[in-house]
Amino acid sequence: MSSPTKVSAGLTSGVIKIADKASATGTSASSQAGAVVQLNSSEKIPSQYLSTGVHLGGIDSAHLLDDYEEGSWSPTLTSGPTITGNSSHYVKVGDLVFIYAYFQRNDASANSNDFILTNLPFAPNTGTRVNSNGTGTWTSYAGSSDRRTGFINTSNDGSVYMIKSGTAVHATYDQVVDNNRGFVAKWFYYTS
Repeated sequence: MSSPTKVSAGLTSGVIKIADKASATGTSASSQAGAVVQLNSSEKIPSQYLSTGVHLGGIDSAHLLDDYEEGSWSPTLTSGPTITGNSSHYVKVGDLVFIYAYFQRNDASANSNDFILTNLPFAPNTGTRVNSNGTGTWTSYAGSSDRRTGFINTSNDGSVYMIKSGTAVHATYDQVVDNNRGFVAKWFYYTS
């Protein structure tokens, strides 16, 4: 891989080439502020050029995207039924985590314990955003005539509580999802 072409400090405009595959043009020789990077659809910018993040919409720290991650995770139910068919994913942008959880309840026993989901992919922020740890919605289907919905409250300790629509109390497993039925939840929360 060839090194990028550097713009000398004496220029008022210039071109930066990365491995002869990408080019950036701009009006500032020292920072290339306002640069435009063009890539062919099959080309990528090597990771060493992006290791400290990417500025979007400006060059100050408020415009720096330096943390992005996505992946799958395995939720855990406390005092609850076993689950099957887990297809749960997350996207983390900065300190904000977006969650999608889907699984099926696999336990025919009655369960009046609160529906509590744990094992989040990242620990909730208990410091600067202590009062805004996140919210979202959940849905389960027990047949075409039995759709259940509610809200999600993420607590400081990393527990996610289901609240049934029309109430202000935590819902039980039996109130949320029947055996062999699917559960879907979408929410966000803040991490450190």
